[in-house]
Order: sequence, then C-alpha cells, then structure tokens
Amino acid sequence: MISMYVKKIANKEKLNQQEAYLLMKDLISQPVNEAETAALLSALSLRGETPEELAGFAAAIKENRHDVSHSVIGVIDTCGTGGDLKGTFNISTASAFVIAALGQPVAKHGNGAVTSKSGSMDVLSELGVEPAVTAEQALAELESRNVTFLHAPSFHPALKKFASVRKKLPFRTVFNLIGPLSNPADPDFQLIGASSEKNAETLADALKLRGAKRAVVVFGTDGMDEVSITAPTKLYLVNEGKITENVFTPETAGLKTADAFTSIQVQSSRESAALILQVLQGKAPQAAQDIVALNAGTALFCANKAATIGDGAALAEQVIKSGHAYEFFRQLSAEGGPVHAAN
Repeated sequence: MISMYVKKIANKEKLNQQEAYLLMKDLISQPVNEAETAALLSALSLRGETPEELAGFAAAIKENRHDVSHSVIGVIDTCGTGGDLKGTFNISTASAFVIAALGQPVAKHGNGAVTSKSGSMDVLSELGVEPAVTAEQALAELESRNVTFLHAPSFHPALKKFASVRKKLPFRTVFNLIGPLSNPADPDFQLIGASSEKNAETLADALKLRGAKRAVVVFGTDGMDEVSITAPTKLYLVNEGKITENVFTPETAGLKTADAFTSIQVQSSRESAALILQVLQGKAPQAAQDIVALNAGTALFCANKAATIGDGAALAEQVIKSGHAYEFFRQLSAEGGPVHAAN
C-alpha cells in the first residue's frame, strides 16, 4: 500500500485526509524500508504537502503517542517547523523561558537538530535544563513550574524508526510540519514558525482542519521561521475556525528593523545557549533582544495575554529588564543539574 501512495504522490496527486491517515498508520505499523520511506518523504517535499495530508498524518500519530493528560488552562506551545537554514539561535526556546516567567503555561514540543545547527533539545542540554521524557514528568513540571519541554522522541516512540532516514535527507520533511500538530499535551494555543509562505498557509489550514482553538503561524519574508527582526512577517491567525492573514513589521511593535542576521546567527548549540543567556540577562546584541521580545510578544498575543503583539513585546522586555526572566531560568537549570552554577 505504501508504494501505491508513493507513486500517487510522485504523480503529483493529492491524498485526502483518510488516505493520509491510513498511509501514516501503515508507515508506523510496518518495518521501515529506508529506500521506500526516503522516496515518500522526497516526493511529498517536492510536490508540497497539503493541509488534508498533514491533518491525516497528525491524526494517525496522535493514536500512537504518549499523551500528557493535564488540567492546566491556557497552555501554549512555541514549536516551529525548523528548516529555514538561517543558522539563528534557538529563538523559540528563549521565548518560552520569557513567557513562562510571565506566568503563561508552556509545553514546548521539540527535538534535536535535523537540518539546523541547534535543535531545541540540543540547546536545553547546553543550558542544563532537562526535558521531560515521560508523561508523569511533564505533568509534574507543568503543574509545579509552569513550563515543560517535551522531548518529542520519548512521546512518539513509533516515529523513532524514521530518524535515520530523516538525517540522511538534506532537507526538511513532512515530519517537521507534523511536529507542531502533534504536541502530546494538546495545548490550547500555538505559535508556529514556518520556513516558507506556502508551508505557513498549509499549516494554518491544517490547524483549522484539526480544530485548533487559537494559533498563530508566522513566516518571515526574509525566509525565517520566526517573527523576523530583519523583514516583515506574514501572520496567519487561526481562531475559532477562521483564518485571518496579516503582515507585521518590527516597527509595528515599536522596535527597529535590524540590518542583518549576523548578530542572531550561531555555529553550534553551545553558541546558541550562550546567546540565550545573554538575552535573558538583557546583555545580548539589540537584534537578539528584540527578536525574542517580538516572538514572546506574539505568543502572548496568541494566548490572549496581550491585546497586541506590541503590548506582548513590551511585557517581554519588562520581565527581562526586571531580572525575573533570568532568575526563572536559573531555577529551571538548578532543577536540571549543576550547570547553572557557572552562569
């Protein structure tokens, strides 16, 4: 059956939601044929995934994950798709610390690097913050400290067998797009960064199909899968079954558009961790400070904690300037291990 779908996709035909669901079920249940799987992932990427396909894949993955059952209200995820190849530091992880320090519950879904220099799990390791690897751990963290970082492979054991194929492919795959749709904590709110305008549109439509409560999908017109500090950003607000499109600039939030990427680019997870620490201490280059404020502000807007992104960015700046964001981080790293003592 898998080979039949590969041929169909290679011929640029689209799967409906049920077909995509059945295909992913087959992929999960059968032994991995690396050549066949690589062909499927390549064909999907070349043709472009559809909202129906993403929704169907996500439904099958949901049936095979370890859920985090909780009663915390207003949880948000800041997991993006990755794959923009810009080499920037882990902006969404830094933003998660900031918004959690403001009292916004966060369940951030993430993985190690696949196509980037630093995945969210890689930078957390450098920072001395342990991710949750069981549902019980995630629940305890979410309830006691307002934030949990979910190590995606631990909650999706059925998908581990695809890791080797994904690492061998030099581009992002459909799994990057499915990741934000598959958070085992089922967050009320989501801020998702996409690496292309087409992917952003597709994700917004897939979220609508999946019945998302409220989500913001963003694409920087400079190619960033974040709210950009160097160019306008396309925003897709998914709210109560409707999608609203908008264009946002740093100036809209009272910030200045940066001239270049250089001050937010890193070469490794260690460099990313160092820059995150500088941001939380309010000592980073201005572009780095501003891009975290912008993304944290967008998350707060998404979660209805700020009336506008600008208002949210101002709250983010305040919690950093007060020192509370850094102290909040230090407590998390103290729980995770001794690394914080050197910071």
